[in-house]
Parts: sequence; C-alpha cells; structure tokens
Amino acid sequence: MATLAHDAKLQVRIDGFLRYLIGQWEGIPDLAAEWGDWDGESQADFALDWPVCEDSLTQVCCYAEHGLLTAEQSARYEELLQLVARHRPILDRLLSEDEVIERVSEKLAQDCCLSVRRRSNNSLELVSQHAATRATCRLTGSGEDPPTAL
Repeated sequence: MATLAHDAKLQVRIDGFLRYLIGQWEGIPDLAAEWGDWDGESQADFALDWPVCEDSLTQVCCYAEHGLLTAEQSARYEELLQLVARHRPILDRLLSEDEVIERVSEKLAQDCCLSVRRRSNNSLELVSQHAATRATCRLTGSGEDPPTAL
C-alpha cells in the first residue's frame, strides 16, 4: 500500500516537472525576442534562477533513465528533449553575453561573497571570499562541464 502511495506521489511529481519544463523551454524563443528590452538586473536574475530549471531537467532525465515514466510521460519527455535540443543554442547565447556574466558576477559578489572569474571555455570559476573553497560551473548549464570542486 505504501508503495502505491509513493508511486502515485512520484507520478504527480514527474507530471509537475514535465509541465514546468515544457513551459519553460517553449518560452525560450519569446524570451530571446524580449531579452534586449530587459534591464541588466532582470537578465542577471534570470541567469541566476535558470539552474532551478536545469536541476528539474536533470531529475526528470534520471526518472526516465530508471524507467519510472508512464507512456504518456515518456511522450511528453520526448517532446521536452526536442524543445531542449532546439532551444539550447538560443539560451546558451543569451546567458553567455558578457554583460550578463558581468552582472551575475556583481550580484554573486554582493549577495554571496563570491568572486567570479570567466574561463576560456565559458565556464565560471566561483571563489568564496570567506574560505579557500572553489567550484566551477557553467552559467549556461548545458551539461558539458558538470560542477566540480577544484
């Protein structure tokens, strides 16, 4: 009985992820059309919030890899993967703009006490101003360079 309740909760969770992710990725062309009208602060906020979407995508991918999606969810997952493939280059271009990276760097330095250095491969090195902890992450979140501790 507990397994059925757990499975039902998981299916609701997966449905929510798919609905959210499809909506986000469908909106990328509209975002790109409006991006130039956004102020730097709004662009930086979007860039800082986008990893939530990437994390949700990672979770859904894991559910799919483990065979936990229903037939309907699998069809929506395939739709999602097509959207990601189609719109990832647009998103990467927007989030790679020098002004966006500079504004994100300023916000992280101010709000999180982190300094940020851009590397040649478009990754960012985050250095804590309070400890010798360093981490590398891709602002665009394309998955080519997963976050690692240095």
